[in-house]
Amino acid sequence: MARTPTRPFPSFSPRDRQEASYDGVLGGHAAVSDADVRESAAFLRGVLGAERYDAAAAGTLPLTAVDCGAGVGRVSEQLLLRVFATVDVLEPSGHLLEKAKAALTGAAAAGLRGAADRFLQAGLQDFHPEPGRYDVIWVQWAMLYLTDGG
Repeated sequence: MARTPTRPFPSFSPRDRQEASYDGVLGGHAAVSDADVRESAAFLRGVLGAERYDAAAAGTLPLTAVDCGAGVGRVSEQLLLRVFATVDVLEPSGHLLEKAKAALTGAAAAGLRGAADRFLQAGLQDFHPEPGRYDVIWVQWAMLYLTDGG
């Protein structure tokens, strides 16, 4: 199966017009971020089951997720990297992916339980998940950018 392309982060996405901030990726509604993460955590706990969620969050069950349409890494930072041992970050916009990488690696990542591993620049339509790699494929606030056309 073809791998999702990895390359330097040039621009090729309508999201390139968005400011590389929580406010930018949330369309000017950064104030919803805390509630959004809280409700997303409850949803994820329901999907995984309380026992698996708690074990993963405690570090005794190493799970891997991919954050599709990750933007600046808001959901990876505030939720996924607090539950999953490994998170890959998928984002079509070069400048948003650069911001996510800066926020999720090195000293910026101190205090997060998991580690961001791969930073993949591709749109959802071009993403080909590696078979067996992911326990969860997370898509949040990104489906609105898909179209029916090519």
